[in-house]
Amino acid sequence: NKLLDELVDARKADRLDLVTKLYPSLVDAVRSSPHSREGLSHARLQSVMRFVASTSRFNLLLKMFNDLPSFGFEPDAMDHQLLLLGMGRSGKMGKAFKWIEAMEATHGLRPTVADWNVVLGGYRRASDAEGMKEVVESMRVRSEERRVGKESPRCVDLGGRRIIKK
Repeated sequence: NKLLDELVDARKADRLDLVTKLYPSLVDAVRSSPHSREGLSHARLQSVMRFVASTSRFNLLLKMFNDLPSFGFEPDAMDHQLLLLGMGRSGKMGKAFKWIEAMEATHGLRPTVADWNVVLGGYRRASDAEGMKEVVESMRVRSEERRVGKESPRCVDLGGRRIIKK
């Protein structure tokens, strides 16, 4: 896809202005002609999204995320992480925290440690110690929720003592 090639070239040249100008043309081409999806690559779109996430252009990144189904791609874990990174770079830490807390319920993706670290890093960049504490506490609570009542099939609980089966 020629437009995607141009977008990738603009990313390589650190030309956010060109990415901003070319991206709507890619969306229009794909929406107007289904055969224009040929040659599209989720990984190449993600490389452009990664570049946009490193800037403060969160609205463009959000549009790219929301347009993924138009290109024939379901947003995956990496797309969500890029969105979280973009929120952090744009100072939208409250939104990032709400997003990560709702990811599993709304998108069926359990946040990874790397996702939580992206949010934590955003609060760190913002010098928001209280926000950092809130993220760490949420991570701790979620970790405990997953462990409660889930014994390993190789373990047996004997009155508070766990015995490992061989």
